[in-house]
Amino acid sequence: MKLSGHSAASVVATLGFLFTTLTSPPSAIAAGADYDGNGFSEIPVLVPGPGGRLAWKLFDPASGATTTFLSSFGKLGDGLIVANWLYPTVTSAGVLSRPDAKSQGRLTWTIRTNVIPKTGRSRTPTIKQHQKHLGRPGETIITGGDFDGDQIADAVVLANRGTGFYKWGLRAKFFLASYNPGLHVNRAYFDFGKFGKDIPFFLNPDGKSDWFAVLRKGEVSYNVMMTQPFTREVRTIEVGSLADGTHPPVPLQQDDGTDYLVFWAIAGNTTNIVVKDLRGETVYATNLPISGTVTVGNYGPGAGEEIAVSAEGRFFIINPIANRVVETAGPSGIAADAININVL
Repeated sequence: MKLSGHSAASVVATLGFLFTTLTSPPSAIAAGADYDGNGFSEIPVLVPGPGGRLAWKLFDPASGATTTFLSSFGKLGDGLIVANWLYPTVTSAGVLSRPDAKSQGRLTWTIRTNVIPKTGRSRTPTIKQHQKHLGRPGETIITGGDFDGDQIADAVVLANRGTGFYKWGLRAKFFLASYNPGLHVNRAYFDFGKFGKDIPFFLNPDGKSDWFAVLRKGEVSYNVMMTQPFTREVRTIEVGSLADGTHPPVPLQQDDGTDYLVFWAIAGNTTNIVVKDLRGETVYATNLPISGTVTVGNYGPGAGEEIAVSAEGRFFIINPIANRVVETAGPSGIAADAININVL
């Protein structure tokens, strides 16, 4: 997505997770981000400032506390690439920018990570920045997935090569490999999904790793088709009718590592949430009195991840397993998480 989460607002393309542009605080969706490595997800809330520059605030739904993580990083119009790029338990803030004079027509990936030194007298965390270039304008960039099961985020670029299908290109350990020259890196390249018709995303169906996936509209219902990029195993599930089939589902991790799928739709001042299991059965549904951004993460104790719906400082935290909804107050801005799909 472009800096906002997965959103119904400011949509600049209709293929993929939420191709949204940060032009104003939009309605949106995204996944768990843990910046301090304490095991629980904070919700990054991006606050536009002078010149469209973004301040990154971290809202902890469990305690209600808000801290400033980055005073200025990225700008309105960038994409968002939040993910565990370098460490299994620490999330990096990240932005995706259009080509500049140094990138030779490629997109610029920039991350900042809260790093705690392993040795030395000081154990004070420091923010370190890393930058790479990959993909071109118009291509679909997917981040946040772990396709080889090592708990480090992998980069995916989807291109159209004139075949009528998405050409998926996977680069495992995208940032980590740059600083570990001897590290073995898995790559995968193949066609999957109909370009311009299917909606690409990813999910974890086996508790081991994420799979490539697309949402496809059939004659009477929607289907989710998925494939493991290294074994090429393919599975399909029917998910029935959807209130809004223009968005991909959001993966919601359960205690066994597999995902439920969160479908969402906004109608007026209401956000409709439907959670389905991987048999296509509905396990939870609700309507909330808010037109808001939808994010997912491990926001507190309890089974599985939670869903958050937020707008203008109001946050509804949903635990679908416990059938519990809690409303709390937090910072105003653009809520986000670690599941991102961008087209710049």
